Amino acid sequence: MVRWRLRLNLTAAVALSLAALSFVTPCIAQSTGNVQLWAEEEIRFESDGNSLYGILCTPSTDGPHPAIVLITGAINSTSSEVDGANASLQVTHARRLAIQGVATLRFDPAGVGQSEGNEAFRDLQSRKAEALAAVRFVRSHPSVRADRVGLWGVSQGGWVIAMAAAEAPEQIGFLIMVSGTTLTVAEQQVYGVEMQARAAQLSESDVAKAVVVMQLLIDWQITCPMFQEASEQAIQTLGSGPWQDLQTIVYAPGSLSAAEELALVIDLLETIQDEIWAQSLYLREIYLPSLRSIPPEQAGSVGAASEASLLASPREYFTRIACPMLALFGENDVHLPAHRSAEQLDEYLAEGGNADLTVVIFEDTGHSMNGFMPAYWDQLYTWLDNLYE
Repeated sequence: MVRWRLRLNLTAAVALSLAALSFVTPCIAQSTGNVQLWAEEEIRFESDGNSLYGILCTPSTDGPHPAIVLITGAINSTSSEVDGANASLQVTHARRLAIQGVATLRFDPAGVGQSEGNEAFRDLQSRKAEALAAVRFVRSHPSVRADRVGLWGVSQGGWVIAMAAAEAPEQIGFLIMVSGTTLTVAEQQVYGVEMQARAAQLSESDVAKAVVVMQLLIDWQITCPMFQEASEQAIQTLGSGPWQDLQTIVYAPGSLSAAEELALVIDLLETIQDEIWAQSLYLREIYLPSLRSIPPEQAGSVGAASEASLLASPREYFTRIACPMLALFGENDVHLPAHRSAEQLDEYLAEGGNADLTVVIFEDTGHSMNGFMPAYWDQLYTWLDNLYE
């Protein structure tokens, strides 16, 4: 397959909700007359000692079928919850793909829904382990072609599926990345905060407040600060405020223990969580629930895991992807730089000797693919139809 890129004009597309990766689920009938369009089976599989709950959705036609494991993003910012097997995004993909002859597995991540485990300790490594465990289960199922099992990942799931494919290339037949990026997690978080604050038409001062707090939060979680110089310059301009207290905790903690630092950071974030300028930080939805769930005695070990996720180099795993890959971006995505990500993805796969990349950048489209519009489904179906010609 030849490497190529589309840039689709979708000026009539539905407007994007910047804060949410969600959409209205279309009504899809399970049967037409007496013909069943799909079948669903509740299953369980193991990952890192946890029993995870999932739903295997298979086409009504005779198998074995190609299959896709669906990997969600970090959080649904509409519900402020982690999506699981019954989330509308998952269900719609499973049933639409079944009609196209593709089986899917959707599941509750550890600590979510009917799965065992602790939701608070979800880093990229644990999510990769879940994805690979799900792939192994699907490959062993009699209704599935083991040599045609792929991964679909949206938003943060894009990093997860790339890491899984790099680690186990012999198990992954193809990848579909939706609204993913080639930035590090740390880079993406700062970029996303700034772009969302600007999209909300905040003042330059409020944008600077949001950005500096995110930079400080990242530096707090890593051994060698990335943003200290930029943060100190911004704070000098901003003057007094909670960012100064956070600056002291991050760069001059003195003899504070990890648990004491954690408590102070939680207290500080609680004071700013409702500020207009802090909305793009997702303090109420993501940061504070995660921090509050950390047992004080485990604060140090959780910090080490966070550092590994924040600084993991996408080049290291994207260059090791050996399978066909489809990457879909929205040109107006305020969470990530679509064109830069597409160009780097092309560069990284080529560096690893993989020319089997299809990139589609939709114009007038954001992170949520404008509610997963018809053009998204057209591209997905066409690519899958051509995959094993």
